[in-house]
Amino acid sequence: MNKVALLLIIFFGFLANAQINEVSELRKINKKYDSILIKYQIKAKDSLASLSNKDRNRIMAQYEKTVNEDRRNLELDLLDKIKLKEAEENRNPIIKQSFKCKVGGEQFQMPSLAKKSKYKSTKSKEVKSEDELSGVFKSVVTFTVTEDGNIKNVRASGDNFKFNRELELMMYKIEKKWTPVCVKGIATSNNFRMPVTLELK
Repeated sequence: MNKVALLLIIFFGFLANAQINEVSELRKINKKYDSILIKYQIKAKDSLASLSNKDRNRIMAQYEKTVNEDRRNLELDLLDKIKLKEAEENRNPIIKQSFKCKVGGEQFQMPSLAKKSKYKSTKSKEVKSEDELSGVFKSVVTFTVTEDGNIKNVRASGDNFKFNRELELMMYKIEKKWTPVCVKGIATSNNFRMPVTLELK
Protein backbone atom coordinates (compact mmCIF):
# COMPACT_ATOMS: atom_id res chain seq x y z
CA MET A 1 0.00 0.00 0.00
CA ASN A 2 2.82 2.42 0.87
CA LYS A 3 4.48 1.73 -2.50
CA VAL A 4 1.24 2.61 -4.33
CA ALA A 5 0.88 5.84 -2.35
CA LEU A 6 4.48 6.76 -3.10
CA LEU A 7 4.01 6.07 -6.82
CA LEU A 8 0.87 8.24 -6.87
CA ILE A 9 2.68 11.10 -5.16
CA ILE A 10 5.55 10.85 -7.68
CA PHE A 11 3.10 10.64 -10.60
CA PHE A 12 1.00 13.62 -9.57
CA GLY A 13 4.11 15.49 -8.55
CA PHE A 14 5.23 15.03 -12.16
CA LEU A 15 1.91 16.50 -13.36
CA ALA A 16 2.41 19.54 -11.14
CA ASN A 17 5.93 20.06 -12.48
CA ALA A 18 4.64 19.68 -16.03
CA GLN A 19 2.15 22.46 -15.40
CA ILE A 20 4.95 24.69 -14.18
CA ASN A 21 6.94 23.79 -17.28
CA GLU A 22 4.01 24.80 -19.49
CA VAL A 23 3.80 28.16 -17.74
CA SER A 24 7.55 28.61 -18.12
CA GLU A 25 7.26 27.77 -21.82
CA LEU A 26 4.44 30.31 -22.20
CA ARG A 27 6.66 33.02 -20.71
CA LYS A 28 9.49 32.21 -23.14
CA ILE A 29 7.32 32.58 -26.25
CA ASN A 30 7.27 36.39 -26.17
CA LYS A 31 11.04 36.66 -25.83
CA LYS A 32 11.57 34.22 -28.70
CA TYR A 33 9.14 35.88 -31.08
CA ASP A 34 10.16 39.43 -30.15
CA SER A 35 13.75 38.50 -31.01
CA ILE A 36 12.66 37.05 -34.38
CA LEU A 37 10.67 40.17 -35.26
CA ILE A 38 13.32 42.65 -34.16
CA LYS A 39 15.91 40.87 -36.33
CA TYR A 40 13.43 40.84 -39.23
CA GLN A 41 12.80 44.59 -38.92
CA ILE A 42 16.53 45.37 -39.01
CA LYS A 43 17.05 43.27 -42.14
CA ALA A 44 13.84 44.42 -43.85
CA LYS A 45 14.68 48.11 -43.50
CA ASP A 46 17.83 47.48 -45.53
CA SER A 47 16.43 45.01 -48.05
CA LEU A 48 13.30 47.10 -48.68
CA ALA A 49 15.06 50.46 -48.62
CA SER A 50 14.34 51.10 -52.32
CA LEU A 51 10.56 51.06 -51.69
CA SER A 52 8.42 53.94 -50.49
CA ASN A 53 7.71 54.13 -46.75
CA LYS A 54 4.10 53.14 -47.42
CA ASP A 55 5.02 50.00 -49.39
CA ARG A 56 7.82 49.03 -47.02
CA ASN A 57 5.55 49.38 -43.98
CA ARG A 58 2.78 47.39 -45.68
CA ILE A 59 5.13 44.47 -46.47
CA MET A 60 6.69 44.52 -43.01
CA ALA A 61 3.34 44.83 -41.22
CA GLN A 62 1.90 41.92 -43.21
CA TYR A 63 4.85 39.67 -42.36
CA GLU A 64 4.73 40.69 -38.69
CA LYS A 65 0.99 40.00 -38.58
CA THR A 66 1.58 36.45 -39.83
CA VAL A 67 4.34 35.84 -37.26
CA ASN A 68 2.23 37.30 -34.45
CA GLU A 69 -0.69 35.07 -35.42
CA ASP A 70 1.64 32.06 -35.05
CA ARG A 71 2.73 33.41 -31.66
CA ARG A 72 -0.85 33.83 -30.51
CA ASN A 73 -1.85 30.32 -31.63
CA LEU A 74 1.06 28.87 -29.64
CA GLU A 75 0.11 30.90 -26.56
CA LEU A 76 -3.53 29.85 -26.69
CA ASP A 77 -2.56 26.21 -27.22
CA LEU A 78 -0.32 26.36 -24.14
CA LEU A 79 -3.08 28.07 -22.14
CA ASP A 80 -5.41 25.17 -22.93
CA LYS A 81 -2.72 22.67 -21.87
CA ILE A 82 -2.14 24.54 -18.61
CA LYS A 83 -5.86 24.46 -17.81
CA LEU A 84 -6.11 20.73 -18.55
CA LYS A 85 -3.14 19.90 -16.31
CA GLU A 86 -4.43 22.12 -13.51
CA ALA A 87 -7.85 20.46 -13.71
CA GLU A 88 -6.15 17.04 -13.40
CA GLU A 89 -4.10 18.27 -10.44
CA ASN A 90 -7.24 19.66 -8.75
CA ARG A 91 -8.97 16.28 -9.13
CA ASN A 92 -5.94 14.49 -7.67
CA PRO A 93 -4.32 16.85 -5.14
CA ILE A 94 -0.85 16.03 -3.90
CA ILE A 95 0.66 16.46 -0.46
CA LYS A 96 2.07 19.97 -0.33
CA GLN A 97 5.16 21.19 1.45
CA SER A 98 4.77 23.90 4.12
CA PHE A 99 6.56 27.19 3.58
CA LYS A 100 7.45 29.71 6.25
CA CYS A 101 6.52 33.28 5.44
CA LYS A 102 9.24 35.58 4.24
CA VAL A 103 10.03 38.70 6.26
CA GLY A 104 7.46 41.36 5.49
CA GLY A 105 5.23 38.85 3.77
CA GLU A 106 2.30 38.89 6.20
CA GLN A 107 -0.05 40.26 3.53
CA PHE A 108 -0.78 39.16 -0.02
CA GLN A 109 1.17 41.12 -2.66
CA MET A 110 0.78 41.08 -6.42
CA PRO A 111 4.05 41.22 -8.36
CA SER A 112 4.71 43.77 -11.09
CA LEU A 113 3.29 42.91 -14.49
CA ALA A 114 5.29 41.29 -17.29
CA LYS A 115 8.04 43.45 -18.76
CA LYS A 116 7.16 45.52 -21.79
CA SER A 117 8.43 44.21 -25.08
CA LYS A 118 11.30 45.91 -26.92
CA TYR A 119 9.59 44.97 -30.17
CA LYS A 120 7.43 47.71 -31.67
CA SER A 121 5.11 46.57 -34.43
CA THR A 122 5.26 48.21 -37.85
CA LYS A 123 2.11 50.22 -38.53
CA SER A 124 0.31 50.21 -41.87
CA LYS A 125 -3.22 51.45 -42.58
CA GLU A 126 -3.52 48.71 -45.21
CA VAL A 127 -2.88 45.86 -42.75
CA LYS A 128 -5.43 45.41 -40.01
CA SER A 129 -5.28 42.84 -37.27
CA GLU A 130 -8.43 40.77 -36.98
CA ASP A 131 -7.85 40.37 -33.24
CA GLU A 132 -7.75 44.08 -32.40
CA LEU A 133 -10.24 44.85 -29.64
CA SER A 134 -11.97 48.17 -29.10
CA GLY A 135 -14.64 49.30 -26.66
CA VAL A 136 -15.25 48.87 -22.93
CA PHE A 137 -14.65 45.38 -21.57
CA LYS A 138 -15.51 44.00 -18.15
CA SER A 139 -14.43 40.71 -16.66
CA VAL A 140 -13.82 39.08 -13.30
CA VAL A 141 -10.56 37.20 -12.86
CA THR A 142 -10.37 34.47 -10.24
CA PHE A 143 -7.09 32.73 -9.39
CA THR A 144 -5.19 30.87 -6.71
CA VAL A 145 -1.85 31.89 -5.21
CA THR A 146 -0.17 28.77 -3.83
CA GLU A 147 1.96 28.41 -0.73
CA ASP A 148 5.16 28.70 -2.79
CA GLY A 149 4.04 31.87 -4.59
CA ASN A 150 2.94 30.34 -7.88
CA ILE A 151 -0.30 31.28 -9.61
CA LYS A 152 -2.79 28.70 -10.85
CA ASN A 153 -6.43 28.17 -11.76
CA VAL A 154 -6.71 31.51 -13.54
CA ARG A 155 -10.21 32.04 -14.94
CA ALA A 156 -11.62 35.20 -16.48
CA SER A 157 -15.38 35.50 -16.89
CA GLY A 158 -16.90 38.31 -18.92
CA ASP A 159 -18.96 38.94 -22.03
CA ASN A 160 -16.03 38.92 -24.47
CA PHE A 161 -14.30 35.54 -24.90
CA LYS A 162 -11.16 36.99 -26.55
CA PHE A 163 -10.72 39.58 -23.80
CA ASN A 164 -11.08 36.87 -21.16
CA ARG A 165 -8.36 34.80 -22.83
CA GLU A 166 -6.05 37.82 -23.00
CA LEU A 167 -6.50 38.40 -19.27
CA GLU A 168 -5.73 34.77 -18.48
CA LEU A 169 -2.59 34.85 -20.62
CA MET A 170 -1.46 38.09 -18.98
CA MET A 171 -1.83 36.61 -15.49
CA TYR A 172 0.16 33.47 -16.33
CA LYS A 173 2.87 35.56 -18.00
CA ILE A 174 3.72 37.45 -14.80
CA GLU A 175 7.21 36.13 -14.14
CA LYS A 176 7.88 37.10 -10.54
CA LYS A 177 6.67 35.03 -7.62
CA TRP A 178 3.54 36.18 -5.82
CA THR A 179 3.57 36.77 -2.06
CA PRO A 180 1.00 34.42 -0.52
CA VAL A 181 -1.09 35.18 2.55
CA CYS A 182 0.54 34.20 5.85
CA VAL A 183 -1.31 32.54 8.71
CA LYS A 184 0.67 32.24 11.94
CA GLY A 185 3.95 32.44 10.08
CA ILE A 186 3.04 29.79 7.49
CA ALA A 187 2.32 30.65 3.86
CA THR A 188 -1.12 29.48 2.78
CA SER A 189 -2.83 28.88 -0.54
CA ASN A 190 -5.66 31.34 -1.16
CA ASN A 191 -8.20 32.12 -3.84
CA PHE A 192 -8.64 35.68 -5.11
CA ARG A 193 -11.21 37.58 -7.17
CA MET A 194 -10.25 40.64 -9.21
CA PRO A 195 -12.80 42.67 -11.23
CA VAL A 196 -11.29 44.23 -14.36
CA THR A 197 -12.70 47.06 -16.52
CA LEU A 198 -10.71 48.24 -19.52
CA GLU A 199 -11.47 50.70 -22.29
CA LEU A 200 -9.60 50.01 -25.52
CA LYS A 201 -9.60 52.48 -28.41
